[in-house]
Amino acid sequence: MMISMKKFLLFLALLMAVTGLHYLVVNWKTDEYLAYEMELGGMNFPVGTRYQSDVDENLILTLQEGTKGAGGIWPAGTTFYFEGGQIFGIEVNQKFQFAEFDFYQAAKIAFKYQGEQVKHVVQLTRNKSLDGVSLKRDCLLKFNDYILDSAVCPNDKEVFFKRRVDLSN
Repeated sequence: MMISMKKFLLFLALLMAVTGLHYLVVNWKTDEYLAYEMELGGMNFPVGTRYQSDVDENLILTLQEGTKGAGGIWPAGTTFYFEGGQIFGIEVNQKFQFAEFDFYQAAKIAFKYQGEQVKHVVQLTRNKSLDGVSLKRDCLLKFNDYILDSAVCPNDKEVFFKRRVDLSN
């Protein structure tokens, strides 16, 4: 039984098209939104929050409306990055409040967990003044348990802030 070359090439083209369509369907990224409120990493995410996962299957949530939690008040468009069920990063592109400080700029916030203690690092995108200290763009603000501890700026020494009262004496 001989198959003509024309039929063979037509079958091969059809097989390639089906394989290509299958690849697109499996790998096509679509936006998905929460149908129910969800609690994750100590924060409640409202209905309609957009979710996706990265290449390591870590969850990424983007707020569609503002909300409170994780030590701050977050506007719509704020993106939360998770690893192992805990927040490890937040990216904010507009003014927000964190640890009772108002930030009128975009920022990136990293979370680090050490037992019960949570440390945060906020990278400034514009100049800011805190407690009379002028901080430049790209300075890092370090927080321990949502309390400002220090600031480190490029080419400057670390500046410490006294925010805790020791009552043990």
